[in-house]
Amino acid sequence: MDNEAYFMSILHNIQRRGQEVKAECPFKDLHESQTDNNPSLTVNLQKGVYYCNSCHSKGNVHTMYKYLEHKTAEEAWFDLGDALKIPRPDGTKPARPDIEPGLVQEYHRALMNLTGSLRDVLRDRRGLVDETLKRFMLGWDGERVTIPIYDEYNVLVNFRRYKWNSDNDQYKVLNYRDEYGNTYGEVRIFGLDRILDENVEYVVWCEGEMDRIITEQQGFPAACPTSGAGTFKPEWTRLFRNKKRVYLAQDNDEAGRNATKRLCEKLYRVVDVYVIQWPEGFPEKGDLTDYFTKCGQTAEDFQKLLNTAEKYIDPDIEDRLADEAEAIELHLSDSSAAEYFGRRLSIPVMVSGKDNTPYICPKRIKAECGEACDSESKKCANCTLAVMAGERIINLTSIDKDVLKLIKCTEKQQQQVMYEMMGINPRCDKVRLEIEEYMNLEELRLIPKAEANFGFSNEHEYVVR
Repeated sequence: MDNEAYFMSILHNIQRRGQEVKAECPFKDLHESQTDNNPSLTVNLQKGVYYCNSCHSKGNVHTMYKYLEHKTAEEAWFDLGDALKIPRPDGTKPARPDIEPGLVQEYHRALMNLTGSLRDVLRDRRGLVDETLKRFMLGWDGERVTIPIYDEYNVLVNFRRYKWNSDNDQYKVLNYRDEYGNTYGEVRIFGLDRILDENVEYVVWCEGEMDRIITEQQGFPAACPTSGAGTFKPEWTRLFRNKKRVYLAQDNDEAGRNATKRLCEKLYRVVDVYVIQWPEGFPEKGDLTDYFTKCGQTAEDFQKLLNTAEKYIDPDIEDRLADEAEAIELHLSDSSAAEYFGRRLSIPVMVSGKDNTPYICPKRIKAECGEACDSESKKCANCTLAVMAGERIINLTSIDKDVLKLIKCTEKQQQQVMYEMMGINPRCDKVRLEIEEYMNLEELRLIPKAEANFGFSNEHEYVVR
């Protein structure tokens, strides 16, 4: 494509030097002043890329065309392809055929007709009874044990293929591949139906498919990714909003502990996250399957682990709560000293007056972004919503230092403060901000608390704050 012809045809106030040009940024709505009188857009005509030093927009011909013409990514590609006379793909023929649903029954019958070592391993080492094999339609494809994977529409999208006679093979688990070489190994959630079911209050997030199956066999709703520890797509976060709790039960090894930490940081804003504490003496690298098989634990034992699981708390909140618990006791006259800025203070005072009208301040704030929610869209760098599947809710309390920034300000200034609280670029125009609940803040006039003899101490200055 002729990058130069495209950019030169749509840009204004162009200043060219070789293969680079400076021009007015076409995304003026992203600029704080809504103008770009001092050209801030730089374009490399040879590479076909651009960057704005003011609004920090960047991309190529496709992204610029998509934005200016208000197209979806697919529509923009088709338009550009049409301009270049590139034939469109035949939409009537899928690039990859669906997996034949009948294979589930075929593989399952093959497994249930087997006798000998394989069935012994599933029963003794994996702890799975025949009813569970039937419930999850485990099967046998002639080489490996198969677990069918379905999407949110209950369409068969993969088979996870387990090597039944080895735990150490690097190819212990493979994804389905059809006779034409098509692969179906996209990372998905095994147990997605449990997460989407609003009648299920909680789920146990496991590390692997076999762990999830045996946990369900014991009577606990569970789910896992189809690719092992630590895998968690950003767009999955929003799926947990209809859950009251999620319990993390990762393997007892370094990879599992690291995965637990990352999962906590991704999930705690949308659901209460609890970390299961493995019992004393639990084997290193042990997992849920080991817990119920080698260790001989029961459903009642696991319920105790759930009851004693540790709730994850944002470290920032922990620090603030600690500061509040360790408030410094001071006299009112000392409270304005610079050394106490940002600290929690405990001051014996009397209220001598207050304003008649309290301030109205946002308490519960919700931010949504469709771009961040769309798994096909490119995420904005350094935006909190990008890692929270396009939605974040914050509840402000008395220990939030930024609350006072939300009063005695204009509506625009208040919005910028809320953007900063949310971790959103204040110049972004794609986010929808909604204040779901308000609270009152009152301004009080304070004087030192009187001594026991109804007088005031001579040791401190009498002040009014």
